[in-house]
Amino acid sequence: MAPVMPRARAGCARCAQSRCAQTSRRADNTRTLAAAARARRAADLDDDDAPGVSPLPPAAWAAARRAHVAVVLVEPQISENIGAAARAMRNFGIRPGGDDAGGGMAGAGAGAGASPHLRLVRPRDGCPPPQLAFDVACGGSDLVAAAGCYDSLQDALQDRQVVYAATARARRQAPASLTSRELARDFAERCARVERGPAGAGGRCGGAGAAVALVFGRESSGLTNDEVGMAHAVVEIDACPDYPVLNLGAAVSALAYELWRVRRPPPAAAGAASGAEKGREAGEGRGSAGGGSSGSSGGSGSNPAAAAGQVDALLARLYASLEAGGFFTERTMRPGVERSLAGLLRRVEALGERDLALLHGALTALAPAQQQRGRRRGGRREEEEEEEEEEEEEEEEEEEKKH
Repeated sequence: MAPVMPRARAGCARCAQSRCAQTSRRADNTRTLAAAARARRAADLDDDDAPGVSPLPPAAWAAARRAHVAVVLVEPQISENIGAAARAMRNFGIRPGGDDAGGGMAGAGAGAGASPHLRLVRPRDGCPPPQLAFDVACGGSDLVAAAGCYDSLQDALQDRQVVYAATARARRQAPASLTSRELARDFAERCARVERGPAGAGGRCGGAGAAVALVFGRESSGLTNDEVGMAHAVVEIDACPDYPVLNLGAAVSALAYELWRVRRPPPAAAGAASGAEKGREAGEGRGSAGGGSSGSSGGSGSNPAAAAGQVDALLARLYASLEAGGFFTERTMRPGVERSLAGLLRRVEALGERDLALLHGALTALAPAQQQRGRRRGGRREEEEEEEEEEEEEEEEEEEKKH
């Protein structure tokens, strides 16, 4: 009877080992499924809302990570909100060298000193912001310290190629309107188009990536219509319709997170397949950057995307030419015409520097004819004014004779 006990103990040990192995397999399966789910979410941003939407191509992911993103706060009134915005930027990688484990914005942010990620337009408490902003920013205090200060929104956007304006309501002045959920995909696709250049003619020099701005308005009144008109697209944060107005720091956090969805590193838990995909993506990114560099080195096909400042310079010259040519027959015409022309140019996807040079050349060729027409119109106006004065004098003489 004694030998039975050891066999029972051995059997129990084997059962325990089997149970442990099953538990381990279940845990491995759970981790594998979770990693696969993360990979699916990374591959298709919209799988929760629209499963049929095609995933972003690797080139768009790479372009999104290379982009230099700036957050522009227009006339912020509360210093704590500046700090909250900086903290949100730090949370979601909008900082020098902040994304793709240093591989994305390191190239784009190499000149971060000259191109700050946080930009303040006429802040109420002045520049640099007071200590309260640094206290609230915590880990983002370096962004507050390096913040750029500007006298106007136009100055803050001079070097930007893609501009998004955050608003709580739809605006007619913007060429495109997005929800916050749609921002990530639109951002990645626009960055890829900017790097390719107009009609694929050439990319950004040096592979530095697209220059993008997120613009946020005043805490009390948001952005004006003219300020919204400077953007390529308006972003409405998807919030409760009864009260969609967010605190400034919360609004920055919401949109920064949406960009992080396409700027974060690929999930490491996806295994060897994910690593291979990341390698292919990096190779394509380097190829894209190299193509841009070679295209920008003076080749006949080079046509890098124009920055907002270059477009503004063309618009200013166009307005002056219209004024010289007598186009504005009434003073009330000019503001509406200027908004329409600015919206027209900003609706052009990735307008290139060569395109702007062509338009400048056209204005130069038309200038003499415009000046002649302006002189003729001016002469006709003078004649009309003289005739009106003569008629008034005659009427006065007749009235004097009657009296």
